[in-house]
Amino acid sequence: MIEKGSPFISVIIPTFNEESNPYYLKSLKSLSEISDLELIIVDRSSQDKTQAWAREFSALVLMSTQNSRAGRLNEGISAAKGKVILLHHPRSIIEINFVDLIKKNYKNLSWGGLTHVFDHSHYFYKFTSWYSNTIRGKFNQILYLDHCIFFRADIFTKEELDQGLVPVVDIFEDTLLSYRLQNKGDITILPSRSWTSPIRFQNNGILRQALLNQSLKLAFYVNVSPCVINRIYEKNLSLNSHYSIKNTDSVS
Repeated sequence: MIEKGSPFISVIIPTFNEESNPYYLKSLKSLSEISDLELIIVDRSSQDKTQAWAREFSALVLMSTQNSRAGRLNEGISAAKGKVILLHHPRSIIEINFVDLIKKNYKNLSWGGLTHVFDHSHYFYKFTSWYSNTIRGKFNQILYLDHCIFFRADIFTKEELDQGLVPVVDIFEDTLLSYRLQNKGDITILPSRSWTSPIRFQNNGILRQALLNQSLKLAFYVNVSPCVINRIYEKNLSLNSHYSIKNTDSVS
């Protein structure tokens, strides 16, 4: 049950050393200008300006020991007070009209996401976004976090929100969350855009990253360990999780 006087929407950003991420500071600035919005930063022991910047823009900062992004999202969800909870990808920036669109359509919404767009122009990026929004999104009802998944808090009990809504796995937690949300109502893809970084494609090359993504999806569907999959996905980048050389298990 939502407390009286609570914000309309809670936006949760899981972070880890985001100072070099240009999307992070821009998101803090734009989101801080929205009234009736609660901004929650769940940070995994960043050693840079991640936490200081968040406090500068009056965000609630939760310090976390969770290595997985899923674990950090769950901590934010448990603390959220909004009628709607939005899970914000740390390397995305979203159009601020998303709040007005959610308010306008609130009674007809259960869950959904924003329209995915890469912030660089390339025919492959355009195709990937189209596929993400139309085929995987509208038809298969599976969204990745860079759609900035949102849901009405009241479609779950307080116990469900506190116990960990996002399955705590190292990767594809957003896919598993989508399966859970599908049982609560129809998906809605709002026209408000989520501009997302193609950093993995830029660093690894478009073809190589595209083939890797498909291989990792196949590995996930045949039940390869999410920890093993994510180690491959995070190799040389460590954007969402960090693995020590000595520790072969995920720290959660």
